[in-house]
Amino acid sequence: MSYRFAAGQEPAQEIKRVVCEQIDRAIQELTDEDLDRHQGVHQLRKRCKKIRATLRLARHKLGDVYPGENRLFRDLGRQLSQVRNAEAMIETFDSLRDAYKEELRSGGFQAVRKVLEQRRQTISDEQAGLDQQIETTVGTLREAKQRVMAWTLHVAKYRALSPGLRQTYQRGRKARVQAYRHSTPEHFHEWRKGVKHHWYHVRLLQQTWPDVMRGYGKALKTLAELLGDDHDLTVFRQTLSAEPEVFGTDADIQVLLGLIEQRQTELRLRAKRLGQRIFAEKSSRFCRRMQHYMAAWQAESRPVALTAALSPSE
Repeated sequence: MSYRFAAGQEPAQEIKRVVCEQIDRAIQELTDEDLDRHQGVHQLRKRCKKIRATLRLARHKLGDVYPGENRLFRDLGRQLSQVRNAEAMIETFDSLRDAYKEELRSGGFQAVRKVLEQRRQTISDEQAGLDQQIETTVGTLREAKQRVMAWTLHVAKYRALSPGLRQTYQRGRKARVQAYRHSTPEHFHEWRKGVKHHWYHVRLLQQTWPDVMRGYGKALKTLAELLGDDHDLTVFRQTLSAEPEVFGTDADIQVLLGLIEQRQTELRLRAKRLGQRIFAEKSSRFCRRMQHYMAAWQAESRPVALTAALSPSE
């Protein structure tokens, strides 16, 4: 199933189902011989983020279970990530080159990409024990699934998830203000994380009002991508600045740094306009509105589930 809660099901069971599904998919992707192992690692990181977002939504009901499980999936997501980070730098350079074709048409900039490719290969070679690490990770995931299935989780109504939903929305709302007040990479990175967590929650609750929530989720995805591109450019700039002599001439590096700054200014302006709309409501009002969506959806789902249960089998 997709990453969303299904109609007519108990919320507690849906939370456990979603987490178990993401664990199963992560295991399948890590062990799929037809899938590049580094792609499998990339997918693991995405699965862990989705799991943590689900945990965060239900954290007030998970109690003492939450800190340990959240930490576990955080650490799993961070492991095995060096090659993916190196790959992201190449993608960032390519994206910058696509945006400024005229400015970066000089052959000298090809040297930058070659250095980035060499870095990726070096990191890949250094991870000779990646297969063993993956095997260990798969074992950890299987153990985690057994714990999830044994959770004692009491969530009778989706409205009970409101505290987690409100906390994440409020975090994103406040982080937006701080990002433009201070304009530091750290503040924009915090906003990005808040946006992604909120986006995952919206995806989980999409069925509460599909026509509305799909559009809202699409806007959140766009915002997350804008902030993700901004973050990747920050890392790329730091990489260039740390060892400029490795990547090319002073003149070429200065051109790149100038274009990175220009691109980040464009991305942050677009993110600001979109973020103002997404986080326009106060968290209390947003949460009340979502509570109404959840209550109406759950009430509508009950007769459907009851009818299905009473229908004669064919």
